[in-house]
Amino acid sequence: MNWSVQPSLERLEVLRRQHHRDCFACSSPEFRLEFDLMPDGRIVTGRAFGRHCCSYAGHVHGGLLSLCIDEAMTCALMAYGVVAVTGRMNLRYLHPVLPDVAVTLSASLVSANPPLFEMQASIIQGSTLMVKASAKFMSRFAAGSIAPDATNNLTESMLHGEVIAEPASIVP
Repeated sequence: MNWSVQPSLERLEVLRRQHHRDCFACSSPEFRLEFDLMPDGRIVTGRAFGRHCCSYAGHVHGGLLSLCIDEAMTCALMAYGVVAVTGRMNLRYLHPVLPDVAVTLSASLVSANPPLFEMQASIIQGSTLMVKASAKFMSRFAAGSIAPDATNNLTESMLHGEVIAEPASIVP
């Protein structure tokens, strides 16, 4: 992958505050995910879904799993300094996710060709891959400079390599 920007959880939180204040997942105490950054650039979190998150008896609702996967991939991009929207997401539900049992959710950048970014994510429960996903995102800002208002809270080292600035057209 030809991408030199290193991910940062501090950058993720700055961009989350500035550009995702109204995001259902990011602003909901129940669904907001807090991530750890792995040395390979993946972001990872653990959580359990309560029984109130089920659709069919004993299975966590696929829409909630999709929401959390989309949030994880969006946040992974923000860790790289990219504010983007989901253009296409493909999910493969391999096994039902059980309520009240911890899962590990991870997301990572696969390729970066600004303004397009390819992501992947997974949900693992125990040692079993339950859900895998891939997605294509388009940055909300043109490549080459800083997101609007991002300079207020970013250090000089964080500004290096940012990929966000003027509005770009979104392809449907």
